[in-house]
Amino acid sequence: MYTFIWYKIKIIQHGSAKKLFMPIVGIGLLVLYNILHLQQTTIYTFYPLVFITFSTYGLFSIGDLLRTHLFVAINDSIRKLWIANIIFVIISSGLFVIIMLLVYFAAGNIFNLLYVNINIKELLYIIILSIPIEFFMIGMSTIHFYDYGKFTTIISSIFALFNLAIIALPIGIEFYHIEYKKYILPLSLICLFVSVGLFCLMGHPKIDDLIFNTQKEVGTYDKKMLSLDD
Repeated sequence: MYTFIWYKIKIIQHGSAKKLFMPIVGIGLLVLYNILHLQQTTIYTFYPLVFITFSTYGLFSIGDLLRTHLFVAINDSIRKLWIANIIFVIISSGLFVIIMLLVYFAAGNIFNLLYVNINIKELLYIIILSIPIEFFMIGMSTIHFYDYGKFTTIISSIFALFNLAIIALPIGIEFYHIEYKKYILPLSLICLFVSVGLFCLMGHPKIDDLIFNTQKEVGTYDKKMLSLDD
């Protein structure tokens, strides 16, 4: 598990595009929401959920999946790798969210650009309840760790699209005047319940199928996507 996280950190360190992903997307989302004149409360409330979920595009690499046979060889279970990926995405992008919001808040107050009237307790309530949702969304978009078969790949692709579409969540909430406070708790509980099921499922992966399906792509991926030596 720790080897997997070390590997992900190294991939980011040696990939210029990945290093630029967070600041570009982070700033871009704030600019977009302000251009659309969203309320600052809505931005602060849903920015963490949107950014953390969307960050799977920058922090997950198909190479993570293609090298599972190496991690399995050193006695890392597929479930540990799957969870490690989710935790890595949530914590790394979550720390960046904190930095971005602090800078955003400070800049808004220093230059008198933004008026923010936030109920801190309510904000923390939403952010905490969003964690099971983030775990579920990231977990489902990487469910192909189970066997990298056609069905799990389709499911992960569908949820990858959801992770992209979530950018529109704050916009839709304001446009349709959705009372999100009524739905956040039951949605969080549902995601938590399903995530427990996913946790159990990933404890019994089809390792032989996973290794067979991924090995067909390892050589091509290394040469064309990562430009790494075999």
